[in-house]
Amino acid sequence: MLSMGGSILALAKRTHDEDLAIATFAVPILLYIVLGVFLFVRSRELAHWLLPLSSTEEESPAPIHPLSAASVAFGAVGLAAVMNAIPRIADHMLTMASMKDQQSANQYLAKQSWHLAAVAIQIIIGFLLFLKARGLATAWWRKQAPVSREEA
Repeated sequence: MLSMGGSILALAKRTHDEDLAIATFAVPILLYIVLGVFLFVRSRELAHWLLPLSSTEEESPAPIHPLSAASVAFGAVGLAAVMNAIPRIADHMLTMASMKDQQSANQYLAKQSWHLAAVAIQIIIGFLLFLKARGLATAWWRKQAPVSREEA
């Protein structure tokens, strides 16, 4: 997130637009804050959604099952992928918004099309990993073959 500082300074020098430079810096930070507050407020619901429910509430805490850990891991990796991509998309959008003519914007878009496509794919895969974490963990768990004593 803070690594965008160099591109912010270059953008501010190129466009002489301080408001755009401030927006380029502030938008990713605000997105992280909003997502953090959302995750904090909805953490209980997210935990029930990602982790299987225990049979009774009165049981002593059992060790975490590998299936539950895998579910949380898939969700965390998906969330990290999305959060890594958001500042890069915001940087591209704000850079294009700063361009005065359509020809410059089209040239920039043509040069950055592969990068934008890769970031879009990263966001899609991240959302899928997060939204389908429990199903992916279950599929992963079913693929795990128990090790027989002869192989060990």
